[in-house]
Amino acid sequence: MLSEIKGTLLHRLPWGEFSFDDVLAYHNGPRLLLQRSPAGQLYLAWWSDEDDSVERWICLPLSEARLRAILSGEMASRDALEQPEDGYLLAADLDLATDAAVRIVKTTATALPQDAMPMPGSHLNVPAPALALLGLVEDVNDKPTFKVSIGVGHPDGGDFFPVRPAVNTEMPHSMLPASLLADLNVPALEELGFILADGSRVRYDFGMARFRIDEKERQCPVIFGPDGNYLLGATALETFNLLADPHGERLVPAEWLRLGWGGEI
Repeated sequence: MLSEIKGTLLHRLPWGEFSFDDVLAYHNGPRLLLQRSPAGQLYLAWWSDEDDSVERWICLPLSEARLRAILSGEMASRDALEQPEDGYLLAADLDLATDAAVRIVKTTATALPQDAMPMPGSHLNVPAPALALLGLVEDVNDKPTFKVSIGVGHPDGGDFFPVRPAVNTEMPHSMLPASLLADLNVPALEELGFILADGSRVRYDFGMARFRIDEKERQCPVIFGPDGNYLLGATALETFNLLADPHGERLVPAEWLRLGWGGEI
């Protein structure tokens, strides 16, 4: 059973329902989330602990500038929690079965157990593509993007895990966090080199995962990327015979497909 945190009990979260749309870190489940209120207030939520029935999240209200400083690693996570801009934190206990908030406490870092806090000196390093998707830096491709709900699973079958990647037709292959793919036992087939938008070079594992979009299932190439990277690339869209409609923020069937061939050989 989780220890009780002292503070002021609240009847509801300031932003409404807890959201798992913007996942910034994943390890055996989401571990860092961004929450947004209808008025535009930002909250960064760290997973803290769980028992048989609830999981606890520590939520920090913050400005966009402070958020960028934390996610880029400029400011240590623990320092941000101990020095909140608005003078308080929220401890939210969520029902594991429904994700509904069952206890919300307005509190401070001094009231939290030490093991509920990030390690002293620990810094985040969320990659630029993930920051671009959150609107915190300019999109590296300067193109409109939108998110879609799909399922991802082991190439040989089994259950699908729901994710909401951003559609990026400039990226050949889809990218998902390596930690998520490891949890799904998706095997890496080889390591490939990639050139990033800033010209730097990196190497990531590469393999095949099973995607489900609407009611269709296909095996698609996938890059084992850093935490926070959820991108649906061009090869996945081609495999499902879909096109991106950025203005309608949806995927639409490709009625006519280009073969690049005009007659007998």
